[in-house]
Amino acid sequence: MSKEDQLVSQIFRQLYFAILQFSCCKFLKNQVSLWLKNKITKVNHLSSVDSSLYVFRLTRPSKDFEEKKTLLPISVDAFIMSTKDKEGTPPHLSVWVEGYTTPSEAYAFLIKPESPDKVICWLNVGAVRGICSNVDGETHNNFLDVLWINIADLRLGAEGHAGITGLNPKDKLLRKDLRFKLAEIANKNVNDVSRQHKVNL
Repeated sequence: MSKEDQLVSQIFRQLYFAILQFSCCKFLKNQVSLWLKNKITKVNHLSSVDSSLYVFRLTRPSKDFEEKKTLLPISVDAFIMSTKDKEGTPPHLSVWVEGYTTPSEAYAFLIKPESPDKVICWLNVGAVRGICSNVDGETHNNFLDVLWINIADLRLGAEGHAGITGLNPKDKLLRKDLRFKLAEIANKNVNDVSRQHKVNL
């Protein structure tokens, strides 16, 4: 998506929220939402997400962090693929692209209502692609990728859905190491004051 297309998408998003702020008619809100969503530029399914962008995933703090407040807050468990992720085409770990989806919008897509998954894991796309894993003396480069994964949903933020591919190799040790390195990247970003780190509802 070009910078011009991103600007158009951002303008329509801002217009939508402005209308929501001043409109009290539920029917009008729904109609405007549908109209704007048709205007927002869609990305190409399975195209590569730009390496300069950030993606995020919602999770809960690790149990040890909640109890001891001394360990890293984001666990490797945050990067375990669900059954639905594994059945995707291609299999992928669902993430959301910053600037296209807000954390609050992403939270609305969670299956469980009032989910405790309110911690935001931030990952730079270039850093994900640059992960190098060494398992049993064998080096694995360029194993992970981040692709746009279009979903058929009209809710706000749907256009920002993406997926991390390559996280489900047959080698169990490699799977664990890839998740560990994703957690390392996410935990390096927990002190980034320029980004939100917990969903505000």
